[in-house]
Amino acid sequence: MSPELPPEIWDLVFENLPRHSILTLRTVSSFFYDLSPPWLYRQFRYRFGIFVKQPGESYVQRRLDRLSFWSSGKAAPHVLGCYIYYSDARSFTGPLMNALFEAIPHFSNLQSLSCNFDAFRAELPLLRVENLMRLRRLHIHGGELSRANEPTAFKLSVSHFGYTAISVPRSYDGVERSSVLSLLDPATLSSLELGAGSDPGAPEHFLADKTIVASFHNLRTLSITFWEITDFACVHAAIAPFPAIEDLILDTVHPCKFVPGSLRSELVPLVPLLRRYKGPIGLLPLVLPGSHPAQLTLMRGSSTDLLQALLRTRYDAESITALAIRVLLHADICEGTVLLELLALFPNLTRLAIYVSSDDAGGSDASEAHAAEHVCHRLVNILTVPPALRYVVFRWRLGQQDGELVPDVAQLNARLRSVNPGLPLEVAFSSLAADAWGF
Repeated sequence: MSPELPPEIWDLVFENLPRHSILTLRTVSSFFYDLSPPWLYRQFRYRFGIFVKQPGESYVQRRLDRLSFWSSGKAAPHVLGCYIYYSDARSFTGPLMNALFEAIPHFSNLQSLSCNFDAFRAELPLLRVENLMRLRRLHIHGGELSRANEPTAFKLSVSHFGYTAISVPRSYDGVERSSVLSLLDPATLSSLELGAGSDPGAPEHFLADKTIVASFHNLRTLSITFWEITDFACVHAAIAPFPAIEDLILDTVHPCKFVPGSLRSELVPLVPLLRRYKGPIGLLPLVLPGSHPAQLTLMRGSSTDLLQALLRTRYDAESITALAIRVLLHADICEGTVLLELLALFPNLTRLAIYVSSDDAGGSDASEAHAAEHVCHRLVNILTVPPALRYVVFRWRLGQQDGELVPDVAQLNARLRSVNPGLPLEVAFSSLAADAWGF
């Protein structure tokens, strides 16, 4: 390959190379050596305290030397993403942590910073990111996140802020405990992610200061993982202050059985701009009224639960064009009619993701009635119900016996075309892990 190629071509080459390949390539010529730094140093991953029982002087010095190099003029300007994983209480206030805090401001072009502070207290201003003008994403996992003791005019202008595995501070007064959000600039923050750790009520506690929360009324994306949900009121209280939400993601650490009767008529969320919802089916009666989302990714609940939720709320599903659901092989595909009735409610559905698992009882034997041919026939009947459907992806997670019932994807597509030659419908099978499943 010639160095005379346009720069954008070389950018594409280096962008898709793993780091070890870039290290090899830069030794080929001075041209490649000079071209490699932006790609070689774009990600800085710093882990310390892991598997170190007694960190000696040599260990600490090696880590300090590494920090010194990455914060130097050779590497620091090229760092776009920084990931910090900390798991050693003995070095949290020692020279390693101090050196780390001193190194971060040197990453002048940093765009994304992710920190795992385990279970230890950390003050947001200590990260010294106030002068990183290109920083757009900040994610803190674990730790007791607090503001500085002294008042400050510091405002962090990021578009995304995440605080997961939240630990509720145990020694601050009410004002100080809710003041972390006050360090974020409402004019730039468009995405907020909160996740409970081992403390029940942690996300609710983070949003407790309603005066500060109200200033973030332009928030577009909200993701909250609660410890558990026993009443819809806590969910409503968390999302109601953000009327401009377009993407809403809700989950719980512990699976909960949502009781429809716990939803009172006055607890109707103000999310008229909602475009995408990802969460349990049980929360749909709270989310759907007054909104017209185009995409639903339903992580918990059955097809029967979804059908009942739509019928109970008398929801018009015409706006929904993409749907991701979980179904049971025997109850929903091989035998039941619920899936047929459910998909008939989505006249404009164009994309469908189906996560198929074995029934709780383990399913039945792969008999003649439930052979792969029978499953294929049933799927053809099911998938031809939504008139606008164009793309379907299946993720199969079945027991050994049920695994024999999965039809061949080519056979399924051929059968669909034979039923309706003009049907522009494509079916695919995915091997994505459960946490990556959906759209």
